Amino acid sequence: MGYYPYPAVNYLSDGGAIFVYQDRPGEEDGIYIQKADAAGNLTLEPNGQPVFEVLGGGCYNLELVKLTTDQVLVVYGDSRDCSCSRLYYQIFDFNGNAILAENGIPLTPVDHDFEQHSVTATSDGGAVIVWVDDQGSDEKGFAQKVDHDGNILWHPDGIEMTSWDDLQMLPQVCSDGAGGAYIGFHSYNGLSCTDSDIYIQRIAADGSLPWGSTARTVTYAATSKHLYGIVEDGAGGAILTWTWELSWPPQNYDIYAARYTSDGDSAWVRIISDLPCDQRHSTIIPSRDGGAVIAWEDARFGQNHMDIFAQKIDNEGNFIWVEDGMPVRVFEDESSEHVKMVEDDDGYLYFVFEDGRGIGYRSLWCMRLTPDGRQMFHDQGMVVSTHSCYHTIYNIAGDDEGGVIVVWDDDDQGQYNRDIYVTHMNTEGLPASPVWQPEGNPVGGGFGYRNWSNAISDGEGGVFITWSGSAALLPTTVSPTYDAYLSIQRMNENVTSIEPLEISGIPAEFELHPPYPNPFNHRSMVSFSLARGGMVRLKVFDVTGREVRVLHATPLQAGYHEVVWDAGDSASGVYFVRLEAGQNQQVKKMLLVK
Repeated sequence: MGYYPYPAVNYLSDGGAIFVYQDRPGEEDGIYIQKADAAGNLTLEPNGQPVFEVLGGGCYNLELVKLTTDQVLVVYGDSRDCSCSRLYYQIFDFNGNAILAENGIPLTPVDHDFEQHSVTATSDGGAVIVWVDDQGSDEKGFAQKVDHDGNILWHPDGIEMTSWDDLQMLPQVCSDGAGGAYIGFHSYNGLSCTDSDIYIQRIAADGSLPWGSTARTVTYAATSKHLYGIVEDGAGGAILTWTWELSWPPQNYDIYAARYTSDGDSAWVRIISDLPCDQRHSTIIPSRDGGAVIAWEDARFGQNHMDIFAQKIDNEGNFIWVEDGMPVRVFEDESSEHVKMVEDDDGYLYFVFEDGRGIGYRSLWCMRLTPDGRQMFHDQGMVVSTHSCYHTIYNIAGDDEGGVIVVWDDDDQGQYNRDIYVTHMNTEGLPASPVWQPEGNPVGGGFGYRNWSNAISDGEGGVFITWSGSAALLPTTVSPTYDAYLSIQRMNENVTSIEPLEISGIPAEFELHPPYPNPFNHRSMVSFSLARGGMVRLKVFDVTGREVRVLHATPLQAGYHEVVWDAGDSASGVYFVRLEAGQNQQVKKMLLVK
């Protein structure tokens, strides 16, 4: 039992996932890795395979990326020397075998504390890591590249992002498509201590600076800004998004984006939305056909709640959707926030977000948009998790079939029990198969506090998940005692945290399975198992016994079956779904909440 800070996950091309996490099996922190195969079976040691362990100090701020060589790079902070905090890294294959020396390799210089860092895979199989180095009075940005064998390719101390000495901070990085990287960052560069500007720099594959040592200035005005992301544009350049505070009314922000070419030229700057309301927390992903998709929180329908809007923009700076964005989620008097999104190969977009919905806590909901921005679900979305507790979403990953894998934590098990959960949603906003529980499948387990999860696709229909947390040695709600650890796991469709339903064989019994989701909004999946074939009737009734809908009324073969009830034209309330086959009959209660 222990403590899990800052976990991470990656999705593998063989259908599994790899997880990285921190653990404290004794007195000191360690980092461990675990893999789940395509069937959800853990393939490494039961408590994870060590990345490093029991070296003194602590480990934290873990990030991971999947390299183009079917390997996973793990980068983490480490204070094992006790005199400073340094970045270390380790590389694993998809079977969880460490490629580099035991306990990892230091990336940053000794006696220099690092602060923020960011990682991207490069097109040549390596990765670029950027960080802020605290050198006393100055905090400067540096970058380093490693290849897929773990060799450091640039100067041993890293490459300085710029030549000036003013404070640099909050670096974010993306590949340039040619073995190098683009870096977006903040710097005061002579401005007041409250007004930083945003800059972009390019580092080539050989560590040189094609644009010179001063970086390009993206913003100039002396008001508050926040860089939220930088992505490849599919044409050798990069697109950034940020929020910019208006001078009036104060505390209101607009959404901006800019594109820079590989030569360092500013191709365009666009106001994504500048309505007279608060707009914040923009996020960005690269679009499959070039350009980018940007989503943000938006108060255009009332300052007391935030909705989710999105815009698609091409490499010429043209809006693909309507001006000021398309609605992803609009719900009166309640706020949505912390949106995550992925795009599939056909241009469909999946969004997952936290949402209050008037129930006293944040639950998880999702929405899918067509390539032209039309909503595919009910306009308020589909529910992801039914836990009656506070949720925190960490990441989502596409499943290569238009669905999405969602990773979050919540405190459904009580104040001192916060666990990591995973679920797999299909293109209809429903669980991809019966192995996924209505409230998600737990990644960890036992009494403890697990959060700060991260997840990335393994490229094979699964995810790598990392998380941090603690497991209490004494399960008391007064003053638990914790051990610390950081974990990694790989998961895919065939998870083993629950007993899977029989799908391919002939079920031994007649059974109507619990509908999911339930409670539900708009649509819910009703599944059942038949021990023998014959006439089957599946009907929905209201509380008065009135027949509301016939979901099925034809013969079926023995086996497992699914039917979706679209209740868009029904009123909120309690309903009963009844399954009849021969002399057998079963009923389940459903709650429709709009």
